[in-house]
Amino acid sequence: MLLVGEIRSPSSLRADREVKPLSCARAGIPLYLLVDRFTQPMTVSLMSEPGEQGYRKVETVHAGPGGGKLLVPEPFGITIDASTLPESRPAEPKS
Repeated sequence: MLLVGEIRSPSSLRADREVKPLSCARAGIPLYLLVDRFTQPMTVSLMSEPGEQGYRKVETVHAGPGGGKLLVPEPFGITIDASTLPESRPAEPKS
């Protein structure tokens, strides 16, 4: 496995930001991508350089107009343009 992607849910802040990335880093997974829909504005983070203490490098950009870009290294070799994503999560549907 070369990359794990996660979209944070409202009930899993600690798991998505701490527990899962640490587990993936210790397993030697080179990249961990986290989309956090619950920050204002929404953020996208790419974690790399895994080790026993977690990922040593974290790059975070904001989504929406003026947002940043993340380069996902080879073998993917793509750029994620977060400016094309919405700034915030859509409203929850009413029941």
